Amino acid sequence: MLGILEKPNAISTIALVVASTVGYTHASTVETKESIPRLFHGDWALDARHCNKTHIANLSIGPSLLEFWESTGRVISVVVKDERELALILDFTGEGEEWIGLIHFKVSEDGNYLTDIEHPHPQNRRVRC
Repeated sequence: MLGILEKPNAISTIALVVASTVGYTHASTVETKESIPRLFHGDWALDARHCNKTHIANLSIGPSLLEFWESTGRVISVVVKDERELALILDFTGEGEEWIGLIHFKVSEDGNYLTDIEHPHPQNRRVRC
């Protein structure tokens, strides 16, 4: 994969801004990706008893898409710090609205928990379904 600074274009510029925003201070330690790495893919819930598609706090992550209860985010940029941490810029739609959003996730060492780094309180730590 290309490092952030190897191919200057609009996406790499966005990626560099994302990296800086989420505290990735050394460009050599991060890289851009075409899609969300497989480790992050799957269905995530606040706890195992909510592992169904109808719970409001569930999240589904695919290669280029995040799906929440009433909104969907299509990937604009993926910046990976290491295999377990990434930042995403997403083009969201939902409830009649459209917006650009930034999400910063980290997967636990065992791969079973996903934490929203920017909002690390308990309701933003999900279990893999």
